[in-house]
Amino acid sequence: MRDNLKAEKHHYVPQCYLKNFSFDEKESLVYAYQRKKPIITTNIKNVAAKKNLYTFLDKTTGKKTNVAEEMLGRLEAAACPVIKKIIKTQKLDLDEKDRGALSQFIAFLATRTISFDAWQKNMSIEMQKQLMIEKARNKDHLKDSFEKAGIKFKNEKELEDMRQSILDFDKHFKVKFKGENGYFFKVAIELAMDLTQILFNKHWHLLIANTSRVFITSDNPVAIQKVKGMPFQLNSVLCMEQF
Repeated sequence: MRDNLKAEKHHYVPQCYLKNFSFDEKESLVYAYQRKKPIITTNIKNVAAKKNLYTFLDKTTGKKTNVAEEMLGRLEAAACPVIKKIIKTQKLDLDEKDRGALSQFIAFLATRTISFDAWQKNMSIEMQKQLMIEKARNKDHLKDSFEKAGIKFKNEKELEDMRQSILDFDKHFKVKFKGENGYFFKVAIELAMDLTQILFNKHWHLLIANTSRVFITSDNPVAIQKVKGMPFQLNSVLCMEQF
């Protein structure tokens, strides 16, 4: 375990994937676009990355560790040669090992991005808010919940003031999860493992463009499509951007 980890960029979209969108292989240059900003030319080292994104505190030692980044690096090392093979042969002629490596790569790519992390946090925060608001709609239920937590109100007015504050939640409170970065990354890993098996068992298709138009990708390159009315675990279809 290293005591002093230097700040370094962690790519949430791997460079071995991004380099397939480079117009200058020697310099690994790409055109990058951000909403409402002009298109710029930059190296793939500078896109889809954030300093120490996968650096967390070890629960046992209390020290910073890059074990998550190292784990993702191993997944990339297994999958990137498979991507290279598909591009070269233009075929999905994969054995079980290669199919498994690519399934895991795509599944993790769906859950390791900043946008997925933000979606997780926003969804969890919204759920907690709604739970509190629903409790506040019933004064007796709210009072009972606080008393179970060891909190008693001096009078009915104090209880009612608290109830009204919760009903108008955003003006008075802010939800924050303890150790949220590590917690949400853990959830993302668990979901990715489930998605790996789902994706592995899907019927795959390889689409090849026959025009001169260039391919594009994004910092959230895997789209998860769902059939309306079906549970997520049963109907998710992962679609990877072109490489």
